[in-house]
Amino acid sequence: MFLDRDGTLIEDPGYINSPEKVVFLEGVLDGLHEFRKRNYRLHLVSNQSSVGREIISEEQFLQIDARFQSILLQHSITFDSVNYCRHSPIDNCNCRKPRTGMFLEVEARFPIERNLCGMIGNSKSDLEAAHNYGINYWNVEETKRDSFSMQSKLVLSHFERILSEAE
Repeated sequence: MFLDRDGTLIEDPGYINSPEKVVFLEGVLDGLHEFRKRNYRLHLVSNQSSVGREIISEEQFLQIDARFQSILLQHSITFDSVNYCRHSPIDNCNCRKPRTGMFLEVEARFPIERNLCGMIGNSKSDLEAAHNYGINYWNVEETKRDSFSMQSKLVLSHFERILSEAE
């Protein structure tokens, strides 16, 4: 599973500029546990242009990420890979979603079967990135209560159906 971060896993108040602003959305930790329980690989792919735009420093970014990872570890959750694009939109890089550079980096390190892969995100660039990479997409609405949990259940059901049809 490819997962976006801000607005999908944690609250998105705009540009996060301090570790204290890392707040997980309702149902996320339970949903991530369900993925792990079923041996899903978890790959974070997140645009973080606040660094490239010089809104926050690299040091602030690392502190925010450390807080994010620390909360996950407190709940016994780890990601197989954590991938950030720190470029600004005007940098025209290949890693910034909706381009697929971060996905291809993951694919170079892990075996990926795109028909058994998907993405959960919350933005048009997430949707377009999933489409460009050729995988299914599920959308989280940050303002909708327990949206991640509902979407994760749909994801699990979708892939269970595909696997049972393949048997």
